[in-house]
Amino acid sequence: MNTLMSLSGIVGAACCVGMYAAVSFGKVSANKPIFYLINGLGASLVLVGAAHQFDVGDLGTIGQELIWAAISVAGGVRAFLRENDPST
Repeated sequence: MNTLMSLSGIVGAACCVGMYAAVSFGKVSANKPIFYLINGLGASLVLVGAAHQFDVGDLGTIGQELIWAAISVAGGVRAFLRENDPST
């Protein structure tokens, strides 16, 4: 179980960094819902990994990932609504 929890944090970090790289290199648009979906998933996975064997040193990571996930949800909703807006 510990290995699975550690792996979730690694996969989550790879999701976040991978999407950042994809946007930086023009492979994905930051205006697309998939960008926010993968970032939110990544933040959630990092949270699972950090919360599994919590200690005070994890507070920074947990705070950062909660904010990252909240921004991803808000941005994803906006991107989804923008993409499905019939007036555009």
